[in-house]
Amino acid sequence: MKEQSTIFFTKKTREDFESWFTLHYDYELSEFYEMPLSMQIGVAVDFYESKEIIIHIEPTDHFLLCYNLYINNKKVNSFADRDETRKEALVKSNQKHNNK
Repeated sequence: MKEQSTIFFTKKTREDFESWFTLHYDYELSEFYEMPLSMQIGVAVDFYESKEIIIHIEPTDHFLLCYNLYINNKKVNSFADRDETRKEALVKSNQKHNNK
């Protein structure tokens, strides 16, 4: 799963995340990158929240299973499925953090 980490964290964000992770978790970084993707996403969301980047995913219609993505209370877009929404949330959060 290590190659998946580059999807979440690039440039400054990767360095900041790895420093943050070692301070907050009693795991090696290599263990993080071996965790299931859903667990990695949960930890990534915690990291972004610590940097004041708040990710909110909201279902829009329980029959169509559409999702709205908000970052810091601003709507980013709507997506057809939750996985696509989560991936876009991480991409946008990564960009936002790198631009700070």
